[in-house]
Amino acid sequence: MSDLWSDLLDCLDLQGNPPTLEGRNQNLTYHRLFGGQLLAQFVRAAALACPGKAVKSLHVLFPRAGHSAKWLAGSPGGGDRDARIGRG
Repeated sequence: MSDLWSDLLDCLDLQGNPPTLEGRNQNLTYHRLFGGQLLAQFVRAAALACPGKAVKSLHVLFPRAGHSAKWLAGSPGGGDRDARIGRG
C-alpha cells in the first residue's frame, strides 16, 4: 500500500466516545482537507454511533475549506452546531 493510502486508512481511527468523536487529518503536501477523508470519517463515526445500521446514501456540500493542521470533532447527526473544525 502507498503511504497516502495507509495514512488515509489511519485517519479512520477515531478517538473518543459516541456521540462526540475526533479524527486526525491526512498528512498531505497542501494545506486543505481532502473531502474523501471527511466523508470516510463521517461514515465511520456513524457506524460507531449506530452499530448495526448502514449508510445508504450521502449528500454533502463543502462551503469552505478546512485547514489540515486542525483536528475535526463532531457528533453524527447533531447538525452544524455540533461539528467543530479548528481544534489545533
